[in-house]
Amino acid sequence: MEALATTREFNYQIRACGSKWSEALWLLQVMPEANCDPNVVSYTWALQCCLRGGAPDVAQEILCDMAKLEVPPDAKSCTAAIRTCADGALWEHALSFLSLMPAVQVPVNVVAYNSAIYACGRGRWEAALEVLSSMSRQQIPRDIISYSSAIKACSTARKWEQALQVLEHADGAGLALDAKIFSSAVDSCLNQWPAALELLRCLRQKRLPPDVYSQTAALAALAAAGEWRRSLALLFAMPKAKVFPTVVTYGAAISACDKGSQWQLGLSLLQLMNRRQVPPDRVCVSSAVAACGRALRWDHALALVSSSPAMQLVSDFVSWSSVVAACASAFSWSEALSLALTLRDEAPEGFAPNGILWGGILGAMARARQDTSELAEHLRSDWGARTALQAEVVDQEELGEGLRCVAAAPGLLAVAKPAGITSEAVMQLVSRWRAKQGLSTQIMRLSRLDAQTSGVLPVALAPCGSGVTSWYQLQFAARKVRKKYLLLCSGKPLPDGVQGTIVAPLVSGPSTEQSAMKSVWSSAGKEARTVYKVLRTFTLPLQTLMLVQAEPQTGRTHQIRAHFAGIGRPILCDRTYGGFDPSWCPRLFLHCRQVALQDVAGRPFAAEAPLSAELQEALGHLQDLAAG
Repeated sequence: MEALATTREFNYQIRACGSKWSEALWLLQVMPEANCDPNVVSYTWALQCCLRGGAPDVAQEILCDMAKLEVPPDAKSCTAAIRTCADGALWEHALSFLSLMPAVQVPVNVVAYNSAIYACGRGRWEAALEVLSSMSRQQIPRDIISYSSAIKACSTARKWEQALQVLEHADGAGLALDAKIFSSAVDSCLNQWPAALELLRCLRQKRLPPDVYSQTAALAALAAAGEWRRSLALLFAMPKAKVFPTVVTYGAAISACDKGSQWQLGLSLLQLMNRRQVPPDRVCVSSAVAACGRALRWDHALALVSSSPAMQLVSDFVSWSSVVAACASAFSWSEALSLALTLRDEAPEGFAPNGILWGGILGAMARARQDTSELAEHLRSDWGARTALQAEVVDQEELGEGLRCVAAAPGLLAVAKPAGITSEAVMQLVSRWRAKQGLSTQIMRLSRLDAQTSGVLPVALAPCGSGVTSWYQLQFAARKVRKKYLLLCSGKPLPDGVQGTIVAPLVSGPSTEQSAMKSVWSSAGKEARTVYKVLRTFTLPLQTLMLVQAEPQTGRTHQIRAHFAGIGRPILCDRTYGGFDPSWCPRLFLHCRQVALQDVAGRPFAAEAPLSAELQEALGHLQDLAAG
């Protein structure tokens, strides 16, 4: 301790501890032994070390103890703590330090409030707006940084309406708005391109110089909606305003071309980038490759990936996978197989083709009437040999919220999902259940059911990219999984026992019901096929209902619901698609009763879930009504 003669030198040593908070506290303790009294700077650096080292509770104890030790904290020490919380994404602790300031008799100032709002910037928009509102209640003047930080928090969470409200309040407060605050507001409008363009108009109206960030954010909003015409118009107008597109700007425009099925324009933008000496990055090339893939122009996609210096086999496996998928979709199965084998042999661990990719190839081969059994068996043996798994014993065990196990196989669990919970919530429940048993929580959802639909949902008990998960994903992608649904529908009656197939491409998008999704028949949509069989017809005085078994051959959003609505026989209680809504049926009458596939050991696997109690009761009531 002789070398550390002054408090300042001790402070430098505490600061140098970084995230080693225990060492910082030890230095605080030994300072009196060296006849050096810790000052406010000493404690400030120590509590910052605690925050960086993941000990925020210890940091709060230091702050509270400072007054007792006759080293009262000041505004700088409290603000430094809040800023350190912000840098470490410790937003809750940042708010705790803000609330502690009055308790330790430190006046709260605008800098502390702004730091707390900034700490909420990673999507904690509600907390950020609450802090902003509390400034008004505490009569702390809000400045441009206060509003900008709150808008940034809303932007990260894509809460565009709230971001625009904050911007309006900032304008009403008479603050000098700059292009940066508008850029953050535009960035919040990723799914609301009209609002993004309106903000650009306001930017021009206030005679603020346009910047590349706001223009690029607006382009991204247009790209998300597939508004390729408006995207290109905005892109080509930028140089006239002396705003020069960056590689990110071009990437957004190419992405718009991809979503708008304009693969040729996407390639043209890549050429334009080269002429303007803006080297395309992997995002730009990947978007152009994806556009070619959607158009089934696998030859162009392959040439693009092979010739671009931005693309390497290892560094952009996604783009190479897009080429393989394009080949498979275009029924060029031999090219797809050759590329997939090359990827498998040359790519390092973690970059080999996954089950979804191989499933697309097997599907293309099957459509070309090629035998896929040998390749499928080879893949199953290879993937299955990587891990030794045993089937878990299940006995209709309840996992919470009405979810229960119904069947299991090596690396696979099938659960019966009740109506009213999402497939994502099911995954959380399964993960929590396995954690209680001391088992791995690395699981993977293989398919999904709408929240209103009940029935069998399979879960892979292995992480994404594992051999086990790849085998099960392959079967879904190759359309080798057999799924049977039960439904009640209304409409023109069909005879008992009649069978049929609905073949109609579907395209999905937001419905009029807030943000809910809806699928419609469209020649521009994706292939969709549903096989059905009428099990029983119920004739009522004013209505005819049919109990139907449906087997979807593809897996599109709302496929069964959209298909049956499209043939004039919507499912009962399906308000999105105009279904008959009788008082005796409490919910959508759609239930997945069986899922059948081959487990990773090569054995047949079938999981069944009986009709849920509320649908059983509704069906019984219908039978009584039909009996008269």
